[in-house]
Amino acid sequence: AIHFAARFSRPLAGHGVFADGKVATGETSRQGQAVGAYFEFAGDEPVVLGVGLSFVDAAHAAMNLAAEAPDLDFDAAQAAAEAEWETLLGRVELHGDSERDFEIFYTGLYHALLMPTLASDVDGSYRGLDGEVHTSATSYYTDLSLWDTFRTEHPLLTLLYPEYQADFLRSLAQMAADGGYMPRWPLGTGYTGGMLGESATFVFADTHAKGVTVPADELALAYAAMRKTAVAPVPQD
Repeated sequence: AIHFAARFSRPLAGHGVFADGKVATGETSRQGQAVGAYFEFAGDEPVVLGVGLSFVDAAHAAMNLAAEAPDLDFDAAQAAAEAEWETLLGRVELHGDSERDFEIFYTGLYHALLMPTLASDVDGSYRGLDGEVHTSATSYYTDLSLWDTFRTEHPLLTLLYPEYQADFLRSLAQMAADGGYMPRWPLGTGYTGGMLGESATFVFADTHAKGVTVPADELALAYAAMRKTAVAPVPQD
């Protein structure tokens, strides 16, 4: 489950919920599949909505929102996001024959940086593959489609963004420790068992060969987990 906390920049003039096409004015909760909520505001001034997310609980979602968007300043958030993207994309200096060359390359690089997904909260809490809440000293990521990414994306990230790649390796090691074995394709807070082979092993080996590694104890834990599924069947999810 993904928990959220939301805050508006202006007071509400009205609100309600709906389910299966039926509207309930003034109410605040509904359960089911075809459900939703609406909010009303007086006047024509813009409304800024801040949303915090967490795999842990709603309190951690509120904590993330308070830490990352305390003022609900849309312009400041936009400027900060643009500056961060400029820094990340600016690690590559490209020489091309046309403007289209630049569009294709930097769009591809932008797409490569959209995942894996940061899944730890501002206090380091995260929900592991065992369903329990743990704490990480570094950023914890999930949604690693390793069967797709071990060939190209992770080697690229190792060269251009080694600090992120190291966090991805540490996240995989934590997943193995929490869930009992190295995942093939972790999604959200669970194993999927998607695809074949031991793609995480290639990611660790290639990254390590390029000089990016993790603390020795975490590397030893990862190696033991990778060896476990190299010599015996992967547990069935």
